[in-house]
Amino acid sequence: MELTVHFFRHKTDTLLNHHFASPGKERTLKMVIKRCAPVGIMGADIDDLKRECMSCIKSMVSHPEYTRQVTAGEKSGIYRRALEIIHRYSKVEKVREKR
Repeated sequence: MELTVHFFRHKTDTLLNHHFASPGKERTLKMVIKRCAPVGIMGADIDDLKRECMSCIKSMVSHPEYTRQVTAGEKSGIYRRALEIIHRYSKVEKVREKR
């Protein structure tokens, strides 16, 4: 897939801010603002873009090291265990689909 990008001049800083939920203290979430590049994707077919993104996500999640890398800073181990179970379950479902 080939994408055309367009650099733009922003009138306000609001266009360059992305809000992310970040884990805070005592199991709370806090909103963190991160800056982005002033780039827009032009002329992309939305269905092709979704299909390409889903393919990349599936490839990333199916990687055996994904769970360990994503939960590297998490101390309780709950998220790691949950992701390992989901990863195992997805493999079982793939086998069932092939039958």
